[in-house]
Amino acid sequence: MPLLITGSGTGPGVGLPPDMKVRLILVDLGDGRTVAIAIDYPGSTDDVAFDAAIAAATPIIESFDFHASEPPP
Repeated sequence: MPLLITGSGTGPGVGLPPDMKVRLILVDLGDGRTVAIAIDYPGSTDDVAFDAAIAAATPIIESFDFHASEPPP
């Protein structure tokens, strides 16, 4: 069964086919806001290749620094 992630009606929706490997990281930004970070390795069903892609992407994701946005002028 495919995974379907839908927005709140004002944001995007995303669907994934049943054979696609993806690592989904949800970050709670507070104030009812959440950001999703998705890591995939398109076209691969190989667990070793997928794990290597996750290992390569993890330090980059861990370096992200989220800040409160400034209101528009």
